[in-house]
Amino acid sequence: PKDGRDVKKLREGFDTYLPPDVANYDDWNELFCDPQRLVQGLLLTDGSRLFEQLPGQRFAALSRMDWRTSLQPSNTKTHREVHSLWGVFGSTHRIWLVHGLLFQVGVITVTGDPLIRSRQAQPLGGQSTGERYAAVGLLVSWHALLWSYAAWQTRGAAARANRSCAWAFRTSARILCWTSPVLTYTALRLTTEAREKSEMHNSLYTVLLIAHFGLTIVGLIFQLLVPSRTSRDKLWPTTGVAWQERCVRYVFWFVVLGAKFLLATYIFEAVHTAMLELDIAMPGQQSYWEMYQFINSPTWGANVLLWFLLWCTTFFLFFSDTQLWFTLACAFMGFGTMLVQRGCRILDFAFEDAVARVPARFSEKVLPQQYMKEGDSNGAAGAPFSPYFPALWDRIIEYMRYEDKLDNQLMGDLSFNAGAAGRHVFWDELSRPLHNGSVASTSAPIQEGGASRRVVKVPDIFRWKSPFEMAARQTCVPDPVWPKNADVRWRIIALA
Repeated sequence: PKDGRDVKKLREGFDTYLPPDVANYDDWNELFCDPQRLVQGLLLTDGSRLFEQLPGQRFAALSRMDWRTSLQPSNTKTHREVHSLWGVFGSTHRIWLVHGLLFQVGVITVTGDPLIRSRQAQPLGGQSTGERYAAVGLLVSWHALLWSYAAWQTRGAAARANRSCAWAFRTSARILCWTSPVLTYTALRLTTEAREKSEMHNSLYTVLLIAHFGLTIVGLIFQLLVPSRTSRDKLWPTTGVAWQERCVRYVFWFVVLGAKFLLATYIFEAVHTAMLELDIAMPGQQSYWEMYQFINSPTWGANVLLWFLLWCTTFFLFFSDTQLWFTLACAFMGFGTMLVQRGCRILDFAFEDAVARVPARFSEKVLPQQYMKEGDSNGAAGAPFSPYFPALWDRIIEYMRYEDKLDNQLMGDLSFNAGAAGRHVFWDELSRPLHNGSVASTSAPIQEGGASRRVVKVPDIFRWKSPFEMAARQTCVPDPVWPKNADVRWRIIALA
């Protein structure tokens, strides 16, 4: 009304969306779907639990339910509804980890070992190949830090563990595990200068290198294959997958990411070559002493900024084209699946006239109960089809004529009904159901079960054509009965 009595008014701070820690019907739905939490969470006004009552007394005790306490966010909120990128990162962190890992390995591979300028000044990224690849372990610790913060931002009060001694011990152990690659990498770099002076330091360097790579691999496997940390993070059991399907999934993604990585190395090498031609500073190949000398230079700062922007742009492009590779791989896999479903008859798929076989295949797949008896045929290709198919096909053509996608002449050429040309189609005709009593046949009219058959002409589009005729129709000699409307052609080809 004009007086504004029924205007929706929201409290300040609630006009856009609810705060992240406010419980709503989604959280209450999760509570009632989790029997264990429901038994522990439903409380009465006297503080006792509803399920501590005898089964015969629980219904009567519902009047004494303390719903305010039972449904408060600390008991029901498992996920905070944060409107930030931390929620996106928390649900897609493995995608970022895989792309960051491949990107870092690819860049380290194409850049190569830096030039040895001084024995006392080691480059920031490491001098030897082992040291440079050991920097991948830092990605594991950095990703674990971001993952933990994202989980802390998105985990609700009901899913957070109690602050007990066991929780403190588990947290300390987790921090130690995720910082171990940083510790081993630091020890590795400290022993780099001393390993050439004594055999003992050289052996220690080898041990640290092996330990660092071992911890890095274990951390990567845990972060990629064990996404759930505790039972509170995993509210519902995962769907069981057969080992064959699981192997197919891993092989699929290994091929997709492998092909993507191999092509990306050429792009990384081109970017690195461009940086060498531009003669810009590369912090990874400079020592601490060199950066200390040139850090106050405006040229060095501009070069580092340009170096950072070039690699960030490369990573963005490397990350964004995964959808393209996924689509291409799915297309190839779908093509292979189609060939397997068709018995790997590649020649038939490449040279058969699929449109001419639409009546027979439609009758076999969609109208199996009304399929024609053996001996009936369409008179052209020799393949039988259901006597009910012509009426269905004519109705399809009538719909496309009603949509003005076909003209009168083409409607007659595509229809089984010889008198379909030269007339308009009205909605009243389309709204009537198909007649169940009459069936069609290309043979002489007969009587079968009280249903009269009528003789129809088979459209030329369903006439079998040789591969040479189809090639000529699609290249130099236009087919007069082939629709020129792109939507109609797409429908026919998709049906075939």
